[in-house]
Amino acid sequence: MAGNTPTHIPIPKNHADFERKAVVLFREILKDPSVKRLGREGQEQFGVDLVGYRDEKISKVVGIQCKKKAPTSTLAETEVRDEVKKALTYVPKLQEYIIVTSAKNDTALDQLAQKLSQAQAKKGRKIRIEVWGWGTLEELIDQSPSAQQVFDPGWSISPKNSDKP
Repeated sequence: MAGNTPTHIPIPKNHADFERKAVVLFREILKDPSVKRLGREGQEQFGVDLVGYRDEKISKVVGIQCKKKAPTSTLAETEVRDEVKKALTYVPKLQEYIIVTSAKNDTALDQLAQKLSQAQAKKGRKIRIEVWGWGTLEELIDQSPSAQQVFDPGWSISPKNSDKP
């Protein structure tokens, strides 16, 4: 929202909490109210925790992988490669694959995602692969009142620390 100062969004307490909250955010980002968690515990997920459609178009399948990390942990390149490899086997084929993590943004992982997207294009497959760290997620959450309410239940649209009585 224009004019609002970005706030610190608390990181979800566990992986399931991260997934549930990410559903709300991605319903808005993808403009698809049907975004949902994929399957149930114990089922093969092919590197996909959430699934939806970009702009509700069934030809634009989007897979999202949530990677909850400890506060000082990072997302490793090997983890990204492993998850992308699994996601490439998802049926129907994904047009977008986004790995979201509670770890900090990482330029090297952004570049890796771009290289993996380009490598797939050379093989004739059009898929956009991205890695979003917590900094990116905070910005997106801050732009969505519904996501901000889910990620930070104490959040209020009214200005904080107002000088007015």
